[in-house]
Amino acid sequence: MPHTAIHSDENKDLLHELKQPEIHQALTGIIHRLPEIERTLQSLEQMTQFSMHVTKDQTTMEALEERLQLSRVDEESLEALITLLAKLPTILEMVEQIEKIALFIKHVVHDEQSMEQIKTSIAELPFIQQQKEAKDFFEAVQTRHKSIEQHISIFTIIKWMKEPNVQKYLKYIQATLDVLKARK
Repeated sequence: MPHTAIHSDENKDLLHELKQPEIHQALTGIIHRLPEIERTLQSLEQMTQFSMHVTKDQTTMEALEERLQLSRVDEESLEALITLLAKLPTILEMVEQIEKIALFIKHVVHDEQSMEQIKTSIAELPFIQQQKEAKDFFEAVQTRHKSIEQHISIFTIIKWMKEPNVQKYLKYIQATLDVLKARK
């Protein structure tokens, strides 16, 4: 009787687990993929049987060994190939992820609202804002340059030299000239 009670508790736990939506979805997904899984297993079984027959066939093994000796395939290359084959499931997952990303990007590019949001977001980036400010600054300088009609006199230049920003740039120019003179 105790054995039946334990069995009953295990069944209840199993039923409780099966009622969870994520487990139900996973099982449904596996059931839908069963034909594909079966084909894969059959293919693996056929490859295994073929490999076993090839390794048992002395003539084929000798021919393979001779080819391997004539080619540049060495033990290291074969190990790399085996390692690569072992990583194929991971590589497949990565390729599938890249496909999903490419599909997502394709949908985003074709969606006008998404593209407008991206353009707005890019325009708000600090780097883009700084470029826009610099462009606006140079346009303002060019506009001001065109509007100045007076001649620049020596007194104007002396007045400029008192400006702190001009002094700062003149110091950079002087430092550059000093370094260039010291290198000669």
